[in-house]
Amino acid sequence: MTKFFTHYWKDFDLQESVTTDHTAGNEFRRKGVRPGDYIYVVGTLSGTMYLVGRMKVAEIANQKRARQMLPYEPWKADEHCIAEPGTATSMAAIKVPIAAVRALRCVSPTNGPVALKFRTGDRSRLDPQTLRQVRELTPESARSLDALLSTDGISEPAHDDSIADSPNVPQGGAGFGSAEADRMAEEKAIELVTSFLTSEGWIVRSVESQGCGYDLMCSRDQDVKHVEVKGVSGTEPSFPITHGEVRRAQSDPAFEIHVVTNVLSSRPIHERWSGHEFSMRFELRPIQYLASLRRPAS
Repeated sequence: MTKFFTHYWKDFDLQESVTTDHTAGNEFRRKGVRPGDYIYVVGTLSGTMYLVGRMKVAEIANQKRARQMLPYEPWKADEHCIAEPGTATSMAAIKVPIAAVRALRCVSPTNGPVALKFRTGDRSRLDPQTLRQVRELTPESARSLDALLSTDGISEPAHDDSIADSPNVPQGGAGFGSAEADRMAEEKAIELVTSFLTSEGWIVRSVESQGCGYDLMCSRDQDVKHVEVKGVSGTEPSFPITHGEVRRAQSDPAFEIHVVTNVLSSRPIHERWSGHEFSMRFELRPIQYLASLRRPAS
């Protein structure tokens, strides 16, 4: 099975186009990298993540073998990943949008998918150590990095006119546009999340009409999860949520909430949280009340 990994480069030039036909280090095999896997070369500047390039591994060579295979002198390392012909990108580094960085998940043998670490008290800057090793990505996270790559190596523009300036795509959260736009966003999010969960081996059944406090009943072997889905047309993971859904998040250990931002664009971003994570990381503010006539005093 193909796997996906990041490899950290400390030194890279934002203005220079780099061909990632080779990367070197000392822990590829120990981390599980094998020929046929993909490596995403990444770096950070002042806590901001950059995608330097991507390659498919043809061979993991020693220093002597790497010198024979490469047209330049490779830097000294125990292991050299050599790119399969035609798979190395040639491009300038791409700044990874913060929403995409927050959505990235790495594979942990003990804890399942884990997020990258940010600086204490600053969710816009990565912790300096979080990428400084070979890390395995979930397939979905690899796809989100693939979405940033274009065939001609041009990075995502700092101001994407096709999304940010569109009058039909609000930049805030969900539930604040027209009823039709909200319905489209929700339906598209359900479709994307169902496809994603199915790819992970879950059997997915919609229970949207049953008022359970979640949208999808998912089962895989003996495991069960209750998934609430939120589709957001804009860029911020902000959305209306019912009292029943909040109660589920607080009391149901099988509960997960999946949020798809930019859901109606060509580059949707999918994030998910357990009920506990949702309760810890999201602030709830009242936006609607139920008004009832006061009963006359007896």
